[in-house]
Amino acid sequence: MEPYQLSIISLVILALLFVYLFKHNKSTGIKNKIVLSKPKNKGNNKIKDKDKDKDKDNRVKSLNELSDEDIFYKIKNTHMQVQMIILSILEPYKASNVLLKFRKTNKLIIITKFFILDRLNIESIKKIYNVIETKLEIKIPEKFKLITKFDGIKAISGILFFADLSDNNLLNEVKEYNSRIAEKIFEKLFYFEDLINLEDSDCKLLLKNISMKNLLHSLKGCDPVILNKFINNLDKNISIELKEKLDSYSPVKISEVEFAQREILKEFAKLVEQKKVELFINLNKIAS
Repeated sequence: MEPYQLSIISLVILALLFVYLFKHNKSTGIKNKIVLSKPKNKGNNKIKDKDKDKDKDNRVKSLNELSDEDIFYKIKNTHMQVQMIILSILEPYKASNVLLKFRKTNKLIIITKFFILDRLNIESIKKIYNVIETKLEIKIPEKFKLITKFDGIKAISGILFFADLSDNNLLNEVKEYNSRIAEKIFEKLFYFEDLINLEDSDCKLLLKNISMKNLLHSLKGCDPVILNKFINNLDKNISIELKEKLDSYSPVKISEVEFAQREILKEFAKLVEQKKVELFINLNKIAS
């Protein structure tokens, strides 16, 4: 081999060695930088995690802070048990507003499946609460965290009292969809006759918001016990006038009686919503 050929080979070997050493030192330098920077990143990550936790705490809202629309959009695509629990712990009038936002089929499925809440044990309830607070970012009221059992039929009955006043065809739709479950729900619904259970002070307040015409029509042919309940809570002069008009009043169509009773229930519902009177099927009693 000629001397110049050896020189070329030597140069090539030196060049390859130089490239190898350059790449090795570069990669080692990067690794060292990564190792050295790890503690700094850990500290930054902790700060970022804390910031994320604070942001999450700020995002969690109580049910009272959320509008009906907000609640609907948070729960519309969740598991049905989550939907029913949320509706159960809402005030009945607010729950009815949320329920009515669902499509007809979904709404009827939810209504007729409410009875399954009775089957939930305390562990299942806690798991659902955890989903509501962590995934949906809705704070559960403390009083509901102590419950051990829900009464699903009673809960949906209270909700339907208000929903029916907004959609007077809803109960018929429920009956057509599932007559067996509908019958159980209807047994616990709040009806005009249930106003007999009003406290006298609440009854007086309700009467102030009812027209004489609706009062006359609603009491035409009703149970004497209901009639006496209203008469005894009217001013003496008005009660005398009411009795006289009832005796001389011409016959009223059943449809007119039902309309008047419905109007009175609407006034009662307004007072419940304003927290001036209490609905007997109230959500403080659906859990034990």
